[in-house]
Order: sequence, then C-alpha cells, then structure tokens
Amino acid sequence: MEEVAFILLLVLMVLTLHKLLICLSLPLGLQRLANGLWWVILVIIGWYGLQATHLASLPGRDHPTYLTYLMEWSLPILMLQWLIGRQPIWYARQSLAMLVLGVAGWFTLADALALYAGIWSLATRDVMGLYLGNVPIEETLFFGIVTLLVAQTSIILTSWHASQRSLTLGAQWHPLLRRILSDTAHATGIKPDRYGGHLFVRRNAS
Repeated sequence: MEEVAFILLLVLMVLTLHKLLICLSLPLGLQRLANGLWWVILVIIGWYGLQATHLASLPGRDHPTYLTYLMEWSLPILMLQWLIGRQPIWYARQSLAMLVLGVAGWFTLADALALYAGIWSLATRDVMGLYLGNVPIEETLFFGIVTLLVAQTSIILTSWHASQRSLTLGAQWHPLLRRILSDTAHATGIKPDRYGGHLFVRRNAS
C-alpha cells in the first residue's frame, strides 16, 4: 500500500511542478544549463540502457537486477514517447530537464534518509554497486525515469488535445472566414477562390 501511495504522490508532484515550470520564463543562463542537462539525461539513460543489456547477457544470472528490470519496462515506453511526441517534447526539454533534476534530487535525498534510518533496504546483489551517498544509482534513475514518463505523457496528451481543439475551432470559423472574404470581394471587386485547401483571393482579370 505504501508503494502505491508513493507512486501516486510522485505522479501528482511531477504533474504539478511541470505545470508550474512551463509557465515560468527561465533566465538565459538557466536555459543553457537546462539544454545541457537534457543531453546529459539522455546520455545517462542510454548508457545505463546499454549496461542493463550487458548485465542481462552475463552467464550465471538467475534473476534480473534492479537496473535490467528498470530498463526493460521503461525504455520501450520512453522511446515510443520520443517517437510520437518528439516535437512537443523537444520544445519542452528545458522544463523537463529541470523537473527531472529537482524531482530525482528530492526523492534521492528522501531515500537516503529512509535508508539511513533503516525504514527499508535494498539487496546488494540486485544493484550495480554505484551509490550516491548511501543510495544506489538505480534508485535515482528510477525517480528520473518515472518523472520523464509522467511529464512526457502529459505533454503528448496536452499537445494532442490542443491540436484537436484547433481543428474544431478552425472548422467553426471556416464558414465565417468565407463570409468575410465574400463580403470583401463584393465591396472591392476581389474574387474569392480556393486552391489546395487554402483560401486566398484573386483579382478579377481586367
């Protein structure tokens, strides 16, 4: 039950912070930092994806490690998101980078305190052995990847909804636009025409 509550809290936190970040205008210095951070995040995910593939291919592995399990379920979804939502995700890369840094950093700190207090622990055989303090690197990767998955899903759905709304509004305004052009043609002698699905006007031949 605690795990479910944690995931719900993480999702709500990511969605709320992302909505706040996209409304902010970052200073130029932070924009450059966020751009660089975005590429660092992609490189880290790619690198550990390769590491997970290597670990899975090692002989004598009778069960998946934390890293291989994490990458097996998350990488296909991430790649699908980057494929179908590449344009809106690219435009939002700065806010995404800052969001991943903030959320992953915050939960890594919380995880460190919980591990130190003995609230939970991770089996050493299931992790690579790289730590941020006392937190396995896989935990930080998990926080960052889940943040990306949630935020990118929100971006894709928001972009799709906006495009559908634009099409609906366009369909509503299209007859009005034709009426305006028709009235303009009547008053000015410019004849409305239609070509290639786009409205334009053509002067009458004299």
